Amino acid sequence: MDKKLIKKLAIVSYINNKLNEEKVNRIVKNLSRRELREYIKALRDLQNKNTVYVDYSNELDDNYKREIEGIFPNKEVIFRRNKDLILGVKITENDIVSNINLNNSLKQITMYFDKYL
Repeated sequence: MDKKLIKKLAIVSYINNKLNEEKVNRIVKNLSRRELREYIKALRDLQNKNTVYVDYSNELDDNYKREIEGIFPNKEVIFRRNKDLILGVKITENDIVSNINLNNSLKQITMYFDKYL
């Protein structure tokens, strides 16, 4: 079985952006060890494409969470508390990372003053 077919199997393993355990079990039974490795990799890639991680420093209210979820329709948004952030939010979507926090703002202000003053 070639990689394209395995990727198609991974795609049909999802129903409404949710992994269907029953389909996965049926598919896994018919794959060789090598094909199973490729299938798991394809599932992981699809999961990364369909998931957005939001790390936050202080507690987020429900309105703000709904607003963030509205920005990413058809994706699963996972909220995680990260005490290393200083008053901010870090949003990771696939390979794109947006880091909006006090620490970054202070660095940008410092760089501005160093450059122009």
